[in-house]
Amino acid sequence: MPSPILPENYIPGAVFLGAVALAVVLVPLSGLFARALGALDTPDERKVHKKTVSRLGGLGMALSLVAVLVLALGVQDRTVRAFLLGAGFVVFTGLMDDTRGLSHRMKFLGEILAALAFLVTGGFYLQSFGNLLGFGEITTGPPWLGIIITVFCMVGVMNAINLSDGLDGLAAGLCFIAALFMAVLSYESQAGVWMVISLALLGALLGFLRYNHYPANLFMGDSGSLLLGYSMAAVAVGLAQRGAAYQPVEPVVLGTLLALPILDTLRVMITRKLAGRHPFRPDQMHFHHRLLKLGLLHRETVDVLYLLMFALGCFAWFGRGLPEWTRFTAVIALFVSVYTAMYILEYYNLSLRKRLIKFRRSRRCVVKTPDSRTMTWIFGAMGGILLLLLLAPLAAVKQLPENMGPPLAGSALLIGILYPWRGKRKQLLMGFGVLYAACFILLFFYLLIPDKPIWVLTVLHGTGGVSLLLLLAYMAVY
Repeated sequence: MPSPILPENYIPGAVFLGAVALAVVLVPLSGLFARALGALDTPDERKVHKKTVSRLGGLGMALSLVAVLVLALGVQDRTVRAFLLGAGFVVFTGLMDDTRGLSHRMKFLGEILAALAFLVTGGFYLQSFGNLLGFGEITTGPPWLGIIITVFCMVGVMNAINLSDGLDGLAAGLCFIAALFMAVLSYESQAGVWMVISLALLGALLGFLRYNHYPANLFMGDSGSLLLGYSMAAVAVGLAQRGAAYQPVEPVVLGTLLALPILDTLRVMITRKLAGRHPFRPDQMHFHHRLLKLGLLHRETVDVLYLLMFALGCFAWFGRGLPEWTRFTAVIALFVSVYTAMYILEYYNLSLRKRLIKFRRSRRCVVKTPDSRTMTWIFGAMGGILLLLLLAPLAAVKQLPENMGPPLAGSALLIGILYPWRGKRKQLLMGFGVLYAACFILLFFYLLIPDKPIWVLTVLHGTGGVSLLLLLAYMAVY
């Protein structure tokens, strides 16, 4: 994994931090560009947002992703070239749809070209789906048939992520969770290039989520959602590739990571077809729409789907010792159970809205909403704690190991950029999250330092625990 400008041990951290920093700068600029072009998302009866929002945030995310990969890895590697070429096709398709509008046939054509460009340039395709049914391995046959099947699967994932982009922070958060597990799987399999691509994607998504959490300041648009779907599919196909220099990942593991958007999209399309409607005609039949109708608030719906996505990721990781057909059956059974329970609630009109409203009012009576002056003091105090965390432990360490200075400085810069220094109540969640992330990152670095005071680890553990408890308490109260 040679880099034209970075030492090899700097590449993963530099890619992640660089993608975050670029996304924080480029995403709002792409929002301004969208307003200049008139690429705006206006509310209607199908959508849940109530104001006109710019929808080219995905362009800034794409530029961040491409820039850090080119700067860190160059374009000499065949895998990097294949990934970037496919990404170019899919981002161009999304931009055309965001600015001019494309028919679903033209979008499909762009997605197919992107998948073909990636597969042909990189020499990738799915050779097997594993033993999903318990009757033996399911292979894709000769290479030409394998490429056709792989294109079909990649286009399906692109559309699944595209259609999941229905709530603020939903598609980006789901892909962030999936990319996190993919980065870990890449590291374990020693697939260095795919690990770096996953880290670059994580950084770009984190920078984008700073502006896309509820209520969102901008949307990613099709240029972003199609890029995310393409990236998820490309990394999955790359990790499952047999005959590479790294250990391939079982397809069922990767399928489990992406099961939530894929199975929800399949269910919606089948339901539309059975009802005599066009499978790509938009409606409010997706999982997130139905949770909203049952009485969950916007943020609560997103949190539930985040939790389900994370649970699937944990099952994919910790269930690797089980037979493939057992894991596949368990995932299908989980979704059948969830949709059956939802259908029963809807059929008997057992809406949770009144009960949830009563519960929310009761818990908010306990904790009053802080006024603006109190919020200023809260954010100021948290900011002071953050600065002490970054500076005081460093002063206590006698000597830093070689090559640790730049990663620490980059992490401090990242934390400083993400922290909402002049935040309001709705940004408390991000404030607590950044404080917890700062403790986690610093703990990681201090564990690598041989001569360190014990009180440093005690302070970091204590502050991290308190910030996590405050984060969970905030989510429970508001």
